[in-house]
Amino acid sequence: MNKFRSRKFVAVLSLSAVAGLLGASSARAQAATDNSATNTDQTVKLEKYTVTGSNIPTTLTAAEAGSFPLVALDRLTIEKTGYQNAAELLQKLTISNSGSVAISNNATGFTPGATGVSLRGLGPEATLVLINGHRIAPYPVGQSGDTAFVDLNTIPIGMIDSIEVLKDGASAVYGADAVAGVVNIKLRKNYNGSEAMVRYQNTTDKDSTEVTANLLTGVSTDKGSITIGFNYQRRNGIFNKDRSYSAVPAFLSSNSSPINAQIGVLAYDEANGLAAGTEPSGVDAGTVAFYATPGPITADGLPTTSSNNGNTPANQWLYNQRSVYNFNQDSMSFPSWTRYGMIMNGERKLFDSDKLTGYFDGNYQKSTTHNELAPSATGNFLTPGQTTLVIPARTANPILTVVDGDGNISQVAAGTPLPAGDSTGAGTMVDANGLVQRVAAPGAYNPFNPFNQDITDATRFRTKEFGNRIFDDTNEAFMGTVGVRGDNILDKFNFDAGLRYSEIAFHGNDTLVSSSKFNEVLNANSIALQNAGLTPYNPFGYYANPIPANFAVTQMALVHTHDSDTSSIGNAFVNVNTDSLFEIPGGSVGAAIGIDYRVERLKQSPDSENATGDIIGSSPAAITDHTRKVGAIYAEMNFPIVSPSQNIPGLYKLTADVAGRYEDFYTSHDTVAVPKIGVAWNPIDDSLLFRASASKGFLEPSMFKLYSGPIASLLGLTDPRTGDELTETPIVSKGNSKLKAETSKAFTAGVVWTPKKFLNGFTANIDLWRIERHGTALIDQQNTLDRWGASGNAGLLDGEQVILDPAGNIVQVVSTYHNAGNTISDGADLGASYVMNTDAVGRFDFAVGFSYLHSFRQSYVENGPVYELVDTTDDGEGNDAYLKRKARVETTWTYKGFQTNIAGNFIDGFQNYDLNGDPYRTGSSWTFDLRISYTLHDEFGPYLKDSTIAIGSKNILNRQPPLSQYFGANSTNYPGFIYTAEDRLVYVSLDKKF
Repeated sequence: MNKFRSRKFVAVLSLSAVAGLLGASSARAQAATDNSATNTDQTVKLEKYTVTGSNIPTTLTAAEAGSFPLVALDRLTIEKTGYQNAAELLQKLTISNSGSVAISNNATGFTPGATGVSLRGLGPEATLVLINGHRIAPYPVGQSGDTAFVDLNTIPIGMIDSIEVLKDGASAVYGADAVAGVVNIKLRKNYNGSEAMVRYQNTTDKDSTEVTANLLTGVSTDKGSITIGFNYQRRNGIFNKDRSYSAVPAFLSSNSSPINAQIGVLAYDEANGLAAGTEPSGVDAGTVAFYATPGPITADGLPTTSSNNGNTPANQWLYNQRSVYNFNQDSMSFPSWTRYGMIMNGERKLFDSDKLTGYFDGNYQKSTTHNELAPSATGNFLTPGQTTLVIPARTANPILTVVDGDGNISQVAAGTPLPAGDSTGAGTMVDANGLVQRVAAPGAYNPFNPFNQDITDATRFRTKEFGNRIFDDTNEAFMGTVGVRGDNILDKFNFDAGLRYSEIAFHGNDTLVSSSKFNEVLNANSIALQNAGLTPYNPFGYYANPIPANFAVTQMALVHTHDSDTSSIGNAFVNVNTDSLFEIPGGSVGAAIGIDYRVERLKQSPDSENATGDIIGSSPAAITDHTRKVGAIYAEMNFPIVSPSQNIPGLYKLTADVAGRYEDFYTSHDTVAVPKIGVAWNPIDDSLLFRASASKGFLEPSMFKLYSGPIASLLGLTDPRTGDELTETPIVSKGNSKLKAETSKAFTAGVVWTPKKFLNGFTANIDLWRIERHGTALIDQQNTLDRWGASGNAGLLDGEQVILDPAGNIVQVVSTYHNAGNTISDGADLGASYVMNTDAVGRFDFAVGFSYLHSFRQSYVENGPVYELVDTTDDGEGNDAYLKRKARVETTWTYKGFQTNIAGNFIDGFQNYDLNGDPYRTGSSWTFDLRISYTLHDEFGPYLKDSTIAIGSKNILNRQPPLSQYFGANSTNYPGFIYTAEDRLVYVSLDKKF
C-alpha cells in the first residue's frame, strides 16, 4: 500500500475511533452471552441472543426482538431436531435456498464430503459463517471448482452450544461481504462436569449405518474454566442403484461400452469392401463421418447380453446408431466418511483481577471421505484443451482424408499440405505447419480395430473395464484463538483483543485413468507393452463379456493422484464497547468500535497428472498461490430515542441502531465504506414491535473466481439453434483476474406481536426483505450458448467460446466469470410460536416458520435482459432450484422427564420439463421427523441418573424425493442438491451426564 493510502486509512481509523468513543453504539461487540440483557443490548449484540427452548422456526417476543431479524438455536433446540451435522440443521432453515453445497451427489461438484449453506439463494459466498463471532477459512476447493464457501462439516454439532442466524445484511459489523446474512456458531465452553453421548442410526432401505460418539468434560471455577470435547462419527455410503428412483437416470450416457466410434466414409468402405464414397443405409447423403458401434444393442441403444467379445467384424457393426450406458449402476449418491476431532477452550482471570481475563479456544477436525463415480466418461476423444484420445488404426499406415467445401472426400498421404478451404476428415489432423497428419503416434496400430483409420474425433467410450473412479479424500481443519477480555474498565468499558488462525487442508488420493497411458495401452507398438509381453487393450467389446487379456493392460493406465490444497485466514482484532457512554432523554447510549486485520491465503497444488490435464475428461488444473490482505474498522451506536418513562403517546419505545464499516482491500487496491441503520418502534407497549433496517455491502470476488484455471466437466445444455437437449456437453469454466467487486443493498421491514394480555406465550412475526446485488460475478454456460445462438461470436464476451466440429455439432462451451449485471431478490419470512404450560400434562411448545421467495431476478451480462428465476431450476440439470416456499412446523411436549418432538419440513416444487421437453411441475414434499426421549433421575439408581435415552426417525413416513428430469439431463432423476437418497432413518442414542 502506498504512503497516501496508508495515511488515508490511518486518518479514517483515528476519526472513527474518536467517533466511536464519543458517540458510537453498544452494537455487536463480541460480548459474553447474557440472558438477562436489556432490550437495548439485544437490539445490537448478536452474541447476546439466547432463546432457551426455542424451535427452528423460532420467534423472539416483541420485548426481546430488536431492529434486525434473527433465528436463534440453543443447545436444547439443536438436540431436539435429531440432526447430526451442522449442514443438515442449517439447510433445513426456511431461509436456506438455492446454492447450498450438498454432500449428496456432489463429487462431480469437486467438493466430496464438504457442505455449505446459502441464505436467500444468493450463494454460499454471500453468506458469512463465523465461529464464536470470528471468520474461519473457506474450503480450499470451490463449489464447482470456483465458488467459495465454509465447510460446515468441520464444525461438529455435538460441540455446538448455539447458532444464531442474522437474516439481513450485516456488512457494517462483520464485513462488507455479509450480503445475505450471518451464521454465527458458538462452541460449547465454561462446562463444569462431564457428558458422554453415543448414537446409532441406519436407513431402513438398504444399509447406511452411522455411529456417533461425543465426550465433553470441563471444570469451571470463579477463577477460570477449561473445556475439552472429543467427537467421532462414521457413516456408510449409499449407491444410486440402492434406490429404485435413481437406479436408472433420466438419460443414459453415450459415453458407453460398447464404444460409440466416429467412422469416416472411406474407412467404412475399405473395411466392408465397398466402392469409395458408399455410405451406410440410414445416413444422410453427403455425411462424411458417422457413429458406429460393434453392438449388438436394442432399439433404444441398450447393450444386449450377446457374445460380443471384441472381434465383431466391420460388416456386423451398427452404423449411425449409438449404444448407451447406465452410469448409476456404479456411482454413489451419498459418500461414506469417518470424522473425528476435538475442541478445547479455557479462560483465566489475570493478575487476580475480576476485570481482566485471558482466554483461548481451539478446534481440530479430520475427516476421510470415500466416494465412487462411474468409470471415466471420455467425452469426445478430441476435446479442445484436453489430451486427445485415439485408438490407432489397424495398420501403421492408416487412411487419411480431407473434405472440400462441397463435401467431397479424398484420401491423402501424410505430409500433404491441406488445400485452402478444405478440412480434415475423420481420424486426420493438421500440424502447426498446415500439413495433413495422422492423429496417433507414428507407427501406432491396434490389431483389433476393424477400420484402417485412427478412431478419435467425436468418439465416446466408457472405461468400465478400468474400474470406478475412486475418491479417497482427507480434510483437516484447525482453528485457534488467543485473546484478552476486559470487563467494566473505568466502570464503563469492555474490550476484547486477540489473534485467530484458521486453516483447512484438503488432501486428495484418487484413482483415475491417465489419458496418455490410455493411449499407450491401445498401441501395439508401445515399448511398455512389448517389454511387458502384453497385447494391447481391445476397446471394441462389451464389458459384460470380459476379455481376459484386457485386465492386465487396464491396470497399466490407472494413476493415483495426490492433490494438496490449503486455505487459511490469520486475523487480529480489537473490540471496545460500553452499554452506557452517555445519557440522552431516552436512556443510555451504547457504543462499540472494532479494528480488524486479516490475511487470507489460498494455495492449490495439484498432482502432476492433474496439473498437466493428463486425466481422462479433465483439463489442466491450476497451480494457485495467492494472498489477500484486508484491514477494517467499524463503529456502531445505539440510541434509545424514546423510553417508556417519557410517556409519549404512540411512542412507548423507539430505538435506532447506526453502524458503519470501512474496509481497505490492500491487495486489490479497493476501499469501501458501508453503512447500516436499524429502527425498532414499540407504539403501545412491549407487546408490539415494528422494525426496519437498511444496509450496503461490498463483495470482493473469491480467489477461486479470480485465479482458477480452466475447469472441465460435463453439463446438460440446450442447443439454441434447434432446442435439442445436449446431455454431457463438455464445458470449461475459467476464472477472471480482472473481476471487479460487487456492491449490494439490503432492506428489511417487519413486525413482532406478543399479545400477553389475552394469549400469553404466543408470538408472531413477519419480515419483508429485499436484496440487490450489482455487478454480480457469475458464470452460466447455457447463457453463453444462448447469446452465441442469437448473435454468433459477436454475442460472446472476452474469453468465451462455442466450439463446433466440422459437421457443426457443439463440442465444447467455454465460459469465464464476469461482472454480469444485477441480481434482485425479495420475499417474506413469517413465524409464530406458542408455549402452553399446564400443571396436569406438562408443557407444549408449538412453532411454525415460513419463507416466501417472491422474486429472484438475474441478468447474465451487463445491461442485458433480466430473467425471473424464482420457481425454476437454473443449473441445467434440475438438481437445484430457487424455491418459492419453504416451511417448518414443530410441536414439543415435555412432561416429567419425557419429551416428544414432531417436526414437519415443507419444500416447494418448481417448474420443470419432462423427457420430451414438455413442461411439468416437480412436486413439493412434506417430510416429518420424530424424536422421543426420557431423562432418568434417581428412580433407576445412581449409575443411570442424569441419563437421557432417545429414539427417533427422520423422514418417518419414508417420503421419497420428487421426480426431476429436466429435458432428460438429470443424472439421478430427482433434485439431487435439495434431497438425499437417505429416505427414512431411524436412530437410538444415550446421553449421560456425570
